[in-house]
Amino acid sequence: MNSTIARINGIEAKASAAPSCTTDETKQINERIDHVVTIIGDIGVFNGPDTISSTVAALKTDITKLQTRPDAATKTFKMPHFDICKFDDYNKSDALTWWQCFLTEASCRTVPTNDMLKALYLQLIGGAQAWMNHLTATHKCTIAELHTHTTWKEFEQLWFTRFMVRNVVKATMNEVYTCSQGNMPTRDWTTKWQKIVSTPEFDLSFPNQRSEFFSRSCAGLRSAIGNEYDYTTFQAILDRANLVI
Repeated sequence: MNSTIARINGIEAKASAAPSCTTDETKQINERIDHVVTIIGDIGVFNGPDTISSTVAALKTDITKLQTRPDAATKTFKMPHFDICKFDDYNKSDALTWWQCFLTEASCRTVPTNDMLKALYLQLIGGAQAWMNHLTATHKCTIAELHTHTTWKEFEQLWFTRFMVRNVVKATMNEVYTCSQGNMPTRDWTTKWQKIVSTPEFDLSFPNQRSEFFSRSCAGLRSAIGNEYDYTTFQAILDRANLVI
């Protein structure tokens, strides 16, 4: 820097001492010298590589802040419309078939896992919806918060127990109290009852099973198998009935 300034001073001295230089030439030289001095002044405020590094670092920080802005990174999920009928605990629909339809709809509409419970709740009515309301009351939360208290897998197990296993038992009990042999062949009748009493978690006591079977069988079968109180197991009743077919 010092050597450059010295050279400029030397040029100025020669320019002022040269008798052959015209006024215009001297003016041009002085203007050029002023321009160079201005450039040197600008260079003098440049702090070197450290300034570049700090500037780049600041830019990176700003870019990172922009990339991590919440409104740019996340979007609110809008619940889609499901093309399935509403599910009620006590209606005649097949619980397993409905559940499979619900899962298919949720998959096709890419419902996030955290929104599955909300999506399900909107498809329920009656007893099923009341059951989920009871679940939220137990956890002291809302439907929107329920996923923070129970995982989807845990909820599926609760659902299966409540609406599939228990519904099968409920349907079986309804069958017991509404069926009658009528004109049904005895073999079909005994097969039907064998399925009834072998239903998992079917807890109707044997005396009640025996009583319902005898009261709903035709008069001919009751006469053939004798006194109901002679039997101590339901299988013994079925064995006797199969012998007289």
